[in-house]
Amino acid sequence: MRNNTLIPSLILVITGILLFATCRKQNDILLKKYQPTGCDVLNGQYNNVKRISPEEQQIVLRRGGGKTRDTDRDGVLDGNDNCSVTFNPDQLDSDKDGIGDACDATPFPPVVGTGPWVIFLDFDGHYISETEWTSQNGGLPFYATPSGLSSTEIKNIVDSVTTDFAQFKNINVTTDSNAYNSASVVRRQRVVITQYNEWYGNVGGVSYIESIKWGNNVACFVFSKALSYNQKRIAECISHETGHTLGLYHQITCSSTGAFVAEYNAGTGNSTTGRAPIMGNSYARPGYWWIGPNSFGCTNIQNDSLIIRNLVGY
Repeated sequence: MRNNTLIPSLILVITGILLFATCRKQNDILLKKYQPTGCDVLNGQYNNVKRISPEEQQIVLRRGGGKTRDTDRDGVLDGNDNCSVTFNPDQLDSDKDGIGDACDATPFPPVVGTGPWVIFLDFDGHYISETEWTSQNGGLPFYATPSGLSSTEIKNIVDSVTTDFAQFKNINVTTDSNAYNSASVVRRQRVVITQYNEWYGNVGGVSYIESIKWGNNVACFVFSKALSYNQKRIAECISHETGHTLGLYHQITCSSTGAFVAEYNAGTGNSTTGRAPIMGNSYARPGYWWIGPNSFGCTNIQNDSLIIRNLVGY
C-alpha cells in the first residue's frame, strides 16, 4: 500500500520550472485538463540513442550470411534461428510470433487481472490516429513503435506498476488487449510505452488529465528510449502518467513558509528507504501516492489516493 503524507519541513528543495506558483481559478484548471501534460522530470536530460530490436538484429545477421553462420553457437543456423544472437537451442516460441522466447520482448501470455477499471500497458507498438495526439504531430497520424524492452524488463516494470495500484481493487493493471477492448470505454486507459518520442519532444511521458473517462481511446505515453530504458524510471513514469489520466496533477515542492520551490517534489531520503510522490519525481526513490500541494499552489492540497478512490471506488 503506497501512501504518504507530506511533511513540509522535510521536503527536499530542488530546482525546477515554475508552472503554477499560485492558486488558479476553476476555468484555468479546466483549460489545463484539456491540454496535454508533458512531464519533464529530468529537466531536458534525455537519451536519444535507440536500441536495436531483436527483429532488426535478425535482419542484419541474415543479410550477412545467415545461411551458413551460427552466430550464437546454439546449433541452429542464423537463417533458421528464431533468436540468432541469443543462445537458445530449444527454439521455444510460446506466443508463436516467430521470435524465440529468449529474445522476445513479450514471449508469454499477457498479464490478466480483474476489476472494471482497466489500465492497459501496451509495449508492442500502436497506431495513433486520435486528433488529441495527431494535433501535436502536424495533424498527421503516426506509429508509436514498440518499447524496445526485453521480456524480463517488461515483467519487472509490470510488477512495479501493479504494486503501485494494488490498493485500488477496482483497477486492473494488465498487458492483455482483450481486457482493454472488453472494458467500458469510460473506464479504460491505454498506456503506450514506446521508443518514439520525437513527435512530442524531450519529456519522459505525456498524458491528458482525466482522459480515462473521455470514452474516445486517447492513450497516454511513456518514452522508454528517452528514459534510457531504465526499468525504475519507466515504471514510475507509467504510474505517474496513469495518475494524470485518473485526475491527478503534479505534487510540487513548497518551502516551510509556503513558497513555491519546484514543480516536481523529489521527496526525501535515499534510494532504498526514502520516499517520493509518484506524482512528483520518484525516479531516485520509492514512489508513493501522496498528500501535499499540487500544481495549482502551495495551499491547494491534493490527496492522491482519495482522488483515485473517489473515481474508481474502493
